[in-house]
Amino acid sequence: MSDIIIRKAVVADAPAMASIHVRTWQSAYADIMPADFLMTLSEEKSTAFWIQELSNGRSINRVAVADSQIIGWASGGPGRNPDAGNIAEIYAIYVSPESQGRGTGRQLMQRLTEDLSQGSDIVLWVLEQNHSAIGFYAQLGFAPDGATKTLRIESTELVEIRLRK
Repeated sequence: MSDIIIRKAVVADAPAMASIHVRTWQSAYADIMPADFLMTLSEEKSTAFWIQELSNGRSINRVAVADSQIIGWASGGPGRNPDAGNIAEIYAIYVSPESQGRGTGRQLMQRLTEDLSQGSDIVLWVLEQNHSAIGFYAQLGFAPDGATKTLRIESTELVEIRLRK
């Protein structure tokens, strides 16, 4: 694989971002979320979301590109939970299943944390059952801060924990 370039995401990137989003959810959460729910995820709906998100400019979005193909993306901005204080938040980071384990996630996180930090704490939410993601974030200096929230997807209750750096 050639060098990875991290750049600002543009509206034309929305379909590739959506594809990675859906495929990564289906791969990463296969043993965590209901299979029926994962199969209903739609690249079309995700593309529409990303077109709107990239058009409004309210968040910071970066893509990882290798061999002219988008292989991952990360998104962040102001913290969305009032109890976290005036901090930055990483909303999401996804690397295509076939590109994982090559340092792309680290590069995306490094760039996004640089873009967001400005000396403040950064938080992110992760499913408590997603042990590989928690381990990845721990290597980057993130640790649980005690906050949790519960999601309900179909008949499954999932707990998200907030990590802080």
